[in-house]
Amino acid sequence: MSTGGTSVQVPERLRMRGIRKSFQTVEVLHGVDFDLGVGEIHALVGENGAGKSTLVKILAGEFGPDVGTIEIDGRRVILRTPHAAQLEGVALIHQELSYVPRLSVAENLSLGQLSHDRFGRVRWPEVYRTAAVRLEPFFEGIDPHALMDSLSLGERQIVEIARAVGRDAQILVMDEPTASLTEHEVETLFAVMRRLKDRGVSIIFISHHLDEIFVIADRVTVLRDGNRVSCRVVRDTERGQIVRDMIGGEMVTFDKNRVSLDERPAVLKVEHLAVGQRVRNVSFEVHAGEVLGLYGLVGAGQELVADALVGIAQPEGGTITLLGQRFRPRSPRDAITAGVGIVPSDRKADGLELRMSIGANLTLPSLPLLSRAGLLNLRRERVVARKASTDVKVKGAGIDGIVASLSGGNQQKVVLGRWLVRQVQLLVLVDPTRGVDVGAKSDIYRLIESLTDRGMAVVLVSADLPEVCSMSDHIAVFVRGDLVTIVEGSRTSQEDVLALAAGGA
Repeated sequence: MSTGGTSVQVPERLRMRGIRKSFQTVEVLHGVDFDLGVGEIHALVGENGAGKSTLVKILAGEFGPDVGTIEIDGRRVILRTPHAAQLEGVALIHQELSYVPRLSVAENLSLGQLSHDRFGRVRWPEVYRTAAVRLEPFFEGIDPHALMDSLSLGERQIVEIARAVGRDAQILVMDEPTASLTEHEVETLFAVMRRLKDRGVSIIFISHHLDEIFVIADRVTVLRDGNRVSCRVVRDTERGQIVRDMIGGEMVTFDKNRVSLDERPAVLKVEHLAVGQRVRNVSFEVHAGEVLGLYGLVGAGQELVADALVGIAQPEGGTITLLGQRFRPRSPRDAITAGVGIVPSDRKADGLELRMSIGANLTLPSLPLLSRAGLLNLRRERVVARKASTDVKVKGAGIDGIVASLSGGNQQKVVLGRWLVRQVQLLVLVDPTRGVDVGAKSDIYRLIESLTDRGMAVVLVSADLPEVCSMSDHIAVFVRGDLVTIVEGSRTSQEDVLALAAGGA
């Protein structure tokens, strides 16, 4: 089969040909082909809205194709329902896991398959023995008696995989499985995937993290705008080529013009801040037009500082000054009223009203400014929303479209775009490109650059070290609740920042 200029022969488990799918009058897949070999890990990548989720949901039986064929192990199949897909050995493991939190691991593994005796009583010893057998090939450290909500996210994911394999799944679709995992949990997950591969299980791996593809995948297929643009053997492919396939050109990175901040006023001044049990005696300043990165290993305290700045956490000591005035927000609403914009890490839970329109989400924090005598000026609101949507390049069905219908990257643009409307003085960003594809990242970086060019001060908290180093004028490094040093972003390597965060000199 063709693989972007390189040929590879693998025994075929899955063949999808000419898959087309439309929703209402919009065609989102334009005759896509996809192959999966026996015991292969095949990465599926593309920008948000490229068609990845639609393609795998068709495979999982969540809805059917308008045109096209699917073959599994050489047999033509019609997958009208998820149950039909399951009977054909297909399991889709969503990014948002599906389990019953207050039931045990064993009960979750046996949902719908509990063993009963002739009197209808559950054979509990057999249920727990079966669970232990299902878990052993993957991660025998998980206790079958443990409640699911007592496990780490990585362990819950392994239980989901064990449940699928226990039901004879031969095709696993893993949708952004590493998005919320720690580095150690990612390594454990990849070890499980390799064991499955050795057993002949075939895996479709969807990820925005291109570095992971080069660690775990055999081939990579790129979708763009509902079309398959390439299928390549990973070992013969460079990262830059995949990026070019995804966005149709070179990726634009954040490279703001570094300017002297000495002459610029301090928008934010933090002195001897103490938050909770971990953060103590933290002091820093952020000037107009500056990006200050807060970086540390998990639990180092940088997130608590951000929470204090936006009114989620209450300081136990120290002072915060915003634009020369004492600042102690009791809630995010207080922070916004004072001139602070917020981009939370979980845009769906904390950043958007998913059932409202794109326009309404863009203007939501600015409604008092668009009202007079308590009456909202609807005409002005639409003008402002339309301009903001254009400025941040939201790709969707206009400002009247429901924000939940947008891809993750476009949803994040809406969260950022509302602060163009509100014109805040300080913007607190927490993982601003989490779960966002490379093309949307470029747009978000440009948007942040335009905000700093206007004089906005930015505090950035991100687990993405390359992002912190490239975006930040200065980086405040945290170790176990202490701010140990502030370094220049442009003059400090990622290796040095990581060494400092790990407690090095």
